[in-house]
Amino acid sequence: MKISLFGMSYYNYTKSIKYALEALGHEVLMVIDDDLGFRSKNIVANKLRMINFQPDLFINFCGNYRYNLIDADFLNKITGKKILMYADAIKFVGNVEQNISLYDKVCLFEETDVKYIKSKYGVNCDVISGSVAEEIFCLGFPNQKRVYDLSFVGVMLQERLDFFEKIAQYAIDKKLNMIVYGNFWKKKHWWQELWYKRKFFMKYPNLAHFAVNDYIQPEQASLLYRKTKICLNKHIDRHKSVNYRVFEIMANNNFELCDSREQANEFGLKDSENIAFYEDVEDCIKKIEYYLINEEIRQKIAEAGGELVRKKFTTKAVMERLLTSL
Repeated sequence: MKISLFGMSYYNYTKSIKYALEALGHEVLMVIDDDLGFRSKNIVANKLRMINFQPDLFINFCGNYRYNLIDADFLNKITGKKILMYADAIKFVGNVEQNISLYDKVCLFEETDVKYIKSKYGVNCDVISGSVAEEIFCLGFPNQKRVYDLSFVGVMLQERLDFFEKIAQYAIDKKLNMIVYGNFWKKKHWWQELWYKRKFFMKYPNLAHFAVNDYIQPEQASLLYRKTKICLNKHIDRHKSVNYRVFEIMANNNFELCDSREQANEFGLKDSENIAFYEDVEDCIKKIEYYLINEEIRQKIAEAGGELVRKKFTTKAVMERLLTSL
């Protein structure tokens, strides 16, 4: 099958879809949002490339995230079926025209968006799970020691800052080795970085001990998870579904302690069997203490989680199920 793929450049997700589709034997033409971005000189040329490719299937990953790049005129010229995939809630990207009625199928991140799409647009839609780039998150690292007790990687919104400040206080009290990657303070100019770093240290003195103010590449995150005894996960409040990080952590037999998800059972995520869930920060701390002591139980859960993800939630497995459903 000839597949034309458009998507965002962030965190290798679109490249992972291309990798998976090619592994399944399809011919793929990929264009990422940077190629059609606001400052790009190649908007028209790259749109023509996708049209002239005459695909059997067009996949738009994450929709028009920042600009109305994939417009109605373009979609009407594309041959074959058209799929729109989201990795965030519709409400978050809904301020940009999505042209949803022109797609044959919409794959949603949030289960709560299904009713909205069906009632407003009458388009076939389903919830699709997050997935794992097996070429990045299933590499093994068999001889890697677990040098960190706790780690987290993610965008630092207010609810996460407050949460991890309390976790950090516990880590300091118990002399745990913890590391947290995120966007903690601005650093465009040296004077700006000094000012905002000082403000951050004053407001979050405990978290400041463990904060790494940097973007971490997927390959680095994969290795970090493998270096960690307990990989923490906390969803952003606006997300009710299971995010991609859940599967990325688990893929390589890493133990994950995650905030509870109503959707978990639908994906085979079972508390204390292949993942561990907590209800609030106090419960999280109790379970950190328990699982750090009980290494054998922790490892058994981690291995079961890795097996589940590698079997059902690699990008290749998810895309194969999606194409079969068309």
